[in-house]
Amino acid sequence: MIELIAVALSLACVVLAARRDVGTWPVGMVAVVAYFVVFVRAKLYADAALQLIFLGQGAYGWTQWNRYNGESDAHGGVHTLELRSRVLVAVGVTCASLFIGTALARYTDASRPFLDATVSVLSLTANWLLARRILETWAIWCTADVLYIGLFISNDLLASAALYTLFLGLAIAGWQSWLRTTPATERTRAGWAL
Repeated sequence: MIELIAVALSLACVVLAARRDVGTWPVGMVAVVAYFVVFVRAKLYADAALQLIFLGQGAYGWTQWNRYNGESDAHGGVHTLELRSRVLVAVGVTCASLFIGTALARYTDASRPFLDATVSVLSLTANWLLARRILETWAIWCTADVLYIGLFISNDLLASAALYTLFLGLAIAGWQSWLRTTPATERTRAGWAL
């Protein structure tokens, strides 16, 4: 039952994010509490810890997005990363995933320590970029969603696997929506030209 509640709230959260609706943050904060319980029961400790961090990120995102409520520019505050920032994000995700995965493998009974760590780090990164309205958040969410689907299937969390299949579709739609409203000069500079 708790997994179904987490699924429903998480789905609503992603739909709101794709629409750039500030309500994504409070809905998401309730969803992460439900998922915390689900992940502890499934022995996915990195994902459980991730939910606690998401609470803090939810507060940060809510604050950041409230700044955009009255924004009058056509792109709604969406921006892209410079190449240097993309490289730093990729290196940071890789290093953090390896470190956390090693710790989970060595010190816990985590069922998939490196995959668990990787999806957790990707999710934290994507959520941080989402709070800042950075277009690349959607590319990272797509990657995380594909990996989550496999992780959840391997842990018999089929409702969550189905949810993340929907998330993948919503992430693609969110990416396209945000891409259309990002200024052409910024899209071209970042290599996201249509």
